[in-house]
Formats: sequence, C-alpha cells, structure tokens
Amino acid sequence: MKKINKKEAALQKASEIKAESVPGYFKRFLNSHWFPPMLLLALVAVYYWPVISLKGFLWNDFIEQNFPYRLFAAVSLKHGVFPFWTPYVFSGMPFFADVQAAVLYPLNLLLTFLASNDWLSPIAVEYQVIFHVFLAGMFMYLLAREFTCNKPGSVLSAITFMFCGFFTAHIFHVNLIHTAAWFPLIILFFTRALKRRSFIYAALTALVLCIVFFCG
Repeated sequence: MKKINKKEAALQKASEIKAESVPGYFKRFLNSHWFPPMLLLALVAVYYWPVISLKGFLWNDFIEQNFPYRLFAAVSLKHGVFPFWTPYVFSGMPFFADVQAAVLYPLNLLLTFLASNDWLSPIAVEYQVIFHVFLAGMFMYLLAREFTCNKPGSVLSAITFMFCGFFTAHIFHVNLIHTAAWFPLIILFFTRALKRRSFIYAALTALVLCIVFFCG
C-alpha cells in the first residue's frame, strides 16, 4: 500500500510539473528571438492568404509589366543570354537599360533557377513580393530595437510599417515594394556606423544601398 501511494504521489508530482511547465515554455517562447519573426511571418501569411492559397492573384501592373519583365529576364538568363534587348515591347526596346527591369537585383536573379521550359510561374514572383513585405517588417523590428524600443514596441513598429498604406496600396508595383523593404536596414547600418564609428557597418550601408539601386 505504501508502495502504491508513493507511485501515485510521483505521478501526481510529475503531472503538476508538466502543468506548470506549459505556461513556462510559452513564456520563454514569447521572450525568445524566434517569436517576433514567426509572428510577423504569420501575420503576412494571414493578410495575403488569398494569394498564397492561390484563391486570388496580384493584378494591375504586376500582370501588365512586372511579371512579364521577370519572365523574360529569368528565361533569357536560363538560356545563357543576357537580356540587353527585348523584342516583345513595342517593336523592340532596350531591356537592361530600363531601370524597372531590375535584372541584377539579387532576389530577381534567384528566379532564374525557377525558370524551366521557357516559363516562370507567376506564383513564384507573387511569393517573392509577399516575402519582401515580411522583410520590411523584420528590418523595421531590428531598427526599432536599435533605437532601444522594447520587444512589444518593436513588434508594433514592424507591423505598422509592413501593413502601412504604402505597402498595401503599392503591392502591385513590385519595384517600389522591393525598394522600400530595405530602407529600415539602411538606416540601421548607417546608425551603427555613426554610433560605433565602424567601417564595417559603413560598408554594409553602401552594400544595401547598391542592392536598392538594383531594385529598380
């Protein structure tokens, strides 16, 4: 009988520890470095779920210009041809010279690997645009933390920035979204370069500025 009581007491103690640990785990998760990016990613996914779930699509300039540009650039590079010229606009026009083509933007170059059979899925380009909204939120979160905001305040800053009128109204204007997403990171690196008198952060500022120029 004594043995059974000990066993029951041990089981009861284990269940109490488990019950107490659930809020503890949740609290640690809220305080972890993973919570802000996961929250921002979840919010972006919810907001753009119709596009992500293929029940809707980006239209306007995305269909008329941005996607055709990405398609032509990706397929050309896939075939080893640098897209200096396009025969598909008017009677032909300089393509690489058009700043909106953004041929050398690193995240556009990645689309080359997704092109196959002379085609690039518009879904990949849509996901790329939505990913930049998430990047905008993450960079703003890091910038707010740099300005000594606490974690809730920084998350709120990130949410406010990535869902502001500019991003929601211009989601069809891919180049604008790509460009605006990097602005908080530029300010972050520039601020650190001034505060710490750091050549490395000054160089990183210049690097991100170059990336922005390639955004178109």
